[in-house]
Amino acid sequence: MEDAEFAIWFAARYPRQCDWFPGRSYGASPVSVRDFIRQRERWFLGLLTLAFRATMPLRRRLLLVHNVLLWSLTPAAYPGVILLLAGVLNLDTAPATAAFLPVWALNAAFSIWLYWEGLKINAASSVIPHRLWWEPVCLVALLPVFLLWEVLGIARGLWRFLSIDDRTFEVIAKPF
Repeated sequence: MEDAEFAIWFAARYPRQCDWFPGRSYGASPVSVRDFIRQRERWFLGLLTLAFRATMPLRRRLLLVHNVLLWSLTPAAYPGVILLLAGVLNLDTAPATAAFLPVWALNAAFSIWLYWEGLKINAASSVIPHRLWWEPVCLVALLPVFLLWEVLGIARGLWRFLSIDDRTFEVIAKPF
Protein backbone atom coordinates (compact mmCIF):
# COMPACT_ATOMS: atom_id res chain seq x y z
CA MET A 1 0.00 0.00 0.00
CA GLU A 2 2.74 2.43 0.88
CA ASP A 3 4.26 2.11 -2.62
CA ALA A 4 0.92 2.87 -4.26
CA GLU A 5 0.23 5.74 -1.87
CA PHE A 6 3.65 7.28 -2.51
CA ALA A 7 3.11 7.05 -6.28
CA ILE A 8 -0.32 8.67 -6.06
CA TRP A 9 0.85 11.58 -3.90
CA PHE A 10 4.02 12.07 -5.96
CA ALA A 11 2.03 12.22 -9.22
CA ALA A 12 -0.44 14.66 -7.65
CA ARG A 13 2.31 16.92 -6.32
CA TYR A 14 4.39 16.83 -9.52
CA PRO A 15 1.87 16.59 -12.36
CA ARG A 16 3.29 15.68 -15.76
CA GLN A 17 6.76 15.31 -14.18
CA CYS A 18 6.68 11.58 -13.67
CA ASP A 19 6.21 8.83 -16.19
CA TRP A 20 6.29 5.09 -16.67
CA PHE A 21 9.55 3.49 -17.67
CA PRO A 22 9.94 -0.11 -18.77
CA GLY A 23 11.95 -1.53 -15.92
CA ARG A 24 12.03 -4.67 -13.85
CA SER A 25 12.57 -5.19 -10.19
CA TYR A 26 13.94 -8.54 -9.15
CA GLY A 27 13.02 -9.75 -5.72
CA ALA A 28 12.52 -12.92 -3.81
CA SER A 29 9.26 -14.81 -4.13
CA PRO A 30 7.38 -16.05 -1.07
CA VAL A 31 8.84 -19.33 0.18
CA SER A 32 5.55 -21.16 0.74
CA VAL A 33 1.99 -21.27 -0.50
CA ARG A 34 0.87 -19.81 2.82
CA ASP A 35 3.21 -16.84 2.39
CA PHE A 36 2.07 -16.40 -1.24
CA ILE A 37 -1.56 -16.19 -0.09
CA ARG A 38 -0.63 -13.81 2.74
CA GLN A 39 1.29 -11.61 0.28
CA ARG A 40 -1.71 -11.35 -2.06
CA GLU A 41 -3.94 -10.72 0.96
CA ARG A 42 -1.69 -7.85 2.09
CA TRP A 43 -1.58 -6.34 -1.41
CA PHE A 44 -5.34 -6.54 -1.82
CA LEU A 45 -6.05 -5.21 1.68
CA GLY A 46 -3.61 -2.34 1.21
CA LEU A 47 -4.99 -1.21 -2.14
CA LEU A 48 -8.59 -1.55 -0.95
CA THR A 49 -7.80 0.46 2.20
CA LEU A 50 -6.16 3.14 0.08
CA ALA A 51 -9.09 3.19 -2.36
CA PHE A 52 -11.51 4.02 0.45
CA ARG A 53 -9.32 6.51 2.32
CA ALA A 54 -11.18 9.82 2.46
CA THR A 55 -7.98 11.89 2.29
CA MET A 56 -7.09 10.39 -1.09
CA PRO A 57 -8.28 12.46 -4.10
CA LEU A 58 -11.54 11.03 -5.49
CA ARG A 59 -10.14 10.61 -9.01
CA ARG A 60 -7.28 8.45 -7.67
CA ARG A 61 -9.62 6.45 -5.42
CA LEU A 62 -11.92 5.67 -8.34
CA LEU A 63 -9.00 4.39 -10.37
CA LEU A 64 -7.90 2.21 -7.45
CA VAL A 65 -11.44 0.86 -6.98
CA HIS A 66 -11.53 0.04 -10.70
CA ASN A 67 -8.20 -1.78 -10.59
CA VAL A 68 -8.98 -3.68 -7.38
CA LEU A 69 -12.35 -4.71 -8.83
CA LEU A 70 -10.69 -5.97 -12.01
CA TRP A 71 -8.12 -7.89 -9.97
CA SER A 72 -10.87 -9.50 -7.88
CA LEU A 73 -12.71 -10.57 -11.07
CA THR A 74 -9.62 -12.07 -12.71
CA PRO A 75 -10.49 -15.60 -11.55
CA ALA A 76 -13.48 -15.60 -13.90
CA ALA A 77 -11.06 -15.42 -16.82
CA TYR A 78 -9.59 -18.87 -16.35
CA PRO A 79 -11.26 -21.49 -18.52
CA GLY A 80 -10.47 -24.28 -16.06
CA VAL A 81 -12.46 -22.61 -13.31
CA ILE A 82 -15.34 -21.86 -15.65
CA LEU A 83 -15.40 -25.44 -16.90
CA LEU A 84 -15.20 -26.80 -13.35
CA LEU A 85 -18.06 -24.59 -12.17
CA ALA A 86 -20.11 -25.51 -15.25
CA GLY A 87 -19.52 -29.20 -14.56
CA VAL A 88 -20.40 -28.96 -10.88
CA LEU A 89 -23.47 -26.76 -11.48
CA ASN A 90 -24.48 -28.53 -14.73
CA LEU A 91 -24.40 -25.27 -16.71
CA ASP A 92 -23.56 -24.46 -20.32
CA THR A 93 -20.09 -22.89 -20.67
CA ALA A 94 -20.90 -20.74 -23.69
CA PRO A 95 -21.18 -17.00 -23.06
CA ALA A 96 -24.66 -15.44 -23.14
CA THR A 97 -24.00 -14.34 -26.68
CA ALA A 98 -21.38 -15.41 -29.19
CA ALA A 99 -20.26 -11.78 -29.46
CA PHE A 100 -18.63 -12.10 -26.00
CA LEU A 101 -16.60 -15.17 -26.95
CA PRO A 102 -13.61 -13.24 -28.38
CA VAL A 103 -13.50 -10.96 -25.32
CA TRP A 104 -13.73 -13.96 -22.97
CA ALA A 105 -10.99 -15.80 -24.87
CA LEU A 106 -8.75 -12.71 -24.97
CA ASN A 107 -9.15 -12.20 -21.24
CA ALA A 108 -8.28 -15.83 -20.52
CA ALA A 109 -5.33 -15.71 -22.92
CA PHE A 110 -4.01 -12.53 -21.28
CA SER A 111 -4.11 -14.17 -17.84
CA ILE A 112 -2.22 -17.19 -19.14
CA TRP A 113 0.29 -14.92 -20.88
CA LEU A 114 0.98 -13.04 -17.61
CA TYR A 115 1.97 -16.25 -15.85
CA TRP A 116 3.92 -17.44 -18.90
CA GLU A 117 5.92 -14.19 -19.03
CA GLY A 118 6.56 -14.45 -15.29
CA LEU A 119 7.98 -17.92 -15.85
CA LYS A 120 10.26 -16.62 -18.62
CA ILE A 121 11.51 -13.73 -16.50
CA ASN A 122 12.12 -15.98 -13.49
CA ALA A 123 13.98 -18.52 -15.63
CA ALA A 124 16.13 -15.79 -17.21
CA SER A 125 17.19 -14.46 -13.82
CA SER A 126 17.71 -17.79 -12.08
CA VAL A 127 20.78 -19.98 -11.73
CA ILE A 128 19.53 -22.13 -14.62
CA PRO A 129 19.05 -19.51 -17.37
CA HIS A 130 16.62 -21.60 -19.45
CA ARG A 131 13.28 -23.22 -18.92
CA LEU A 132 12.98 -26.94 -18.76
CA TRP A 133 10.58 -28.45 -21.31
CA TRP A 134 7.99 -29.43 -18.70
CA GLU A 135 7.76 -26.07 -16.91
CA PRO A 136 5.38 -24.36 -19.38
CA VAL A 137 3.22 -27.51 -19.46
CA CYS A 138 3.00 -27.52 -15.66
CA LEU A 139 2.33 -23.78 -15.63
CA VAL A 140 -0.74 -24.11 -17.83
CA ALA A 141 -1.94 -27.31 -16.12
CA LEU A 142 -1.61 -25.75 -12.66
CA LEU A 143 -3.30 -22.43 -13.47
CA PRO A 144 -6.49 -23.49 -11.64
CA VAL A 145 -4.37 -24.15 -8.52
CA PHE A 146 -2.65 -20.77 -8.83
CA LEU A 147 -6.08 -19.23 -9.30
CA LEU A 148 -7.24 -20.79 -6.05
CA TRP A 149 -4.26 -19.27 -4.24
CA GLU A 150 -4.98 -15.85 -5.76
CA VAL A 151 -8.66 -16.10 -4.81
CA LEU A 152 -7.79 -17.10 -1.24
CA GLY A 153 -5.54 -14.04 -0.91
CA ILE A 154 -8.22 -11.76 -2.32
CA ALA A 155 -10.91 -13.26 -0.07
CA ARG A 156 -8.73 -12.96 3.04
CA GLY A 157 -7.84 -9.36 2.15
CA LEU A 158 -11.51 -8.50 1.63
CA TRP A 159 -12.42 -10.20 4.92
CA ARG A 160 -9.78 -8.21 6.79
CA PHE A 161 -10.93 -4.99 5.10
CA LEU A 162 -14.54 -5.59 6.10
CA SER A 163 -13.63 -6.60 9.66
CA ILE A 164 -11.96 -3.17 10.17
CA ASP A 165 -10.24 -4.32 13.38
CA ASP A 166 -7.56 -6.32 11.56
CA ARG A 167 -5.49 -3.94 9.44
CA THR A 168 -2.05 -4.88 10.76
CA PHE A 169 0.88 -4.97 8.36
CA GLU A 170 2.40 -8.41 7.87
CA VAL A 171 5.92 -9.03 6.69
CA ILE A 172 6.45 -12.09 4.50
CA ALA A 173 9.71 -13.95 5.14
CA LYS A 174 11.77 -14.36 1.97
CA PRO A 175 15.09 -16.06 1.33
CA PHE A 176 18.17 -14.07 0.40
